[in-house]
Amino acid sequence: MQLGLVCTFLEVYMWNEVNVAQCLAFCGRRPERILVVGCGNKGEDIKAFNKLLVPPVIIHGADIVEDVGRDYPAENVMYVRADATDLPMMSEYYDLAYSFATFEHIRDISSAWQNMLRVLRKGGILCTVAAPLWMSPYGHHKRDIFDGYPYAHLQYPTPEELLEFCRIQGLREHEGIDIVHHVNYMLSDNYFNKHDSQYYLDSASALQGCTLLTNSLDRLSDGEAAGHQALVNMGFPEQDLLSVTHRLVAVKS
Repeated sequence: MQLGLVCTFLEVYMWNEVNVAQCLAFCGRRPERILVVGCGNKGEDIKAFNKLLVPPVIIHGADIVEDVGRDYPAENVMYVRADATDLPMMSEYYDLAYSFATFEHIRDISSAWQNMLRVLRKGGILCTVAAPLWMSPYGHHKRDIFDGYPYAHLQYPTPEELLEFCRIQGLREHEGIDIVHHVNYMLSDNYFNKHDSQYYLDSASALQGCTLLTNSLDRLSDGEAAGHQALVNMGFPEQDLLSVTHRLVAVKS
């Protein structure tokens, strides 16, 4: 089964419900126990599951942020502050393990996937959507600041270079926060794994104890990625510059 809707860097944060619906289409039957990894404070993915699955099912949310799930309490939902590579959940418990717009932040994606597989029952579905990938136009997750400057994080790869670019462009602060804070976040290895697109494909292919249904990249066309050719000329792989999203769907053996 192919995923019919492409989640681009323009839409990644608005597509919680679309991606949840696509994921549920792979399940075959209604999941009764769901784990959402990377649910954040707002619990948007969990909210989408609750909207689409009536009556409600058991949903557990995990994230490393403080006050995980703070903005979306619900009777059928339990939140746990935990790392994706070290989930405290019992093995072989869930029907579905899901993650959206989180894996691009996880350094050891193989361990996270394997851990999510561990907590699935046999025949359970693992579904992850990583976006936007690091080398895509707005892989730095700061499009609200750098809209119009795609690939700025690749063109100016050090804080000093990017801050000088910001000075020239008159970018001094955003939402009351000094631009230095935003630049340090964008370029930090602590917040982005910076894996290339092939790394995702290869890591997924190497997973044990599952059958892959989808292991694919959503790609922009050349015309959608203004400025990428200059980076190709600098030696950046074109596949990485155009690959916005990695999708994995697997069935636990």
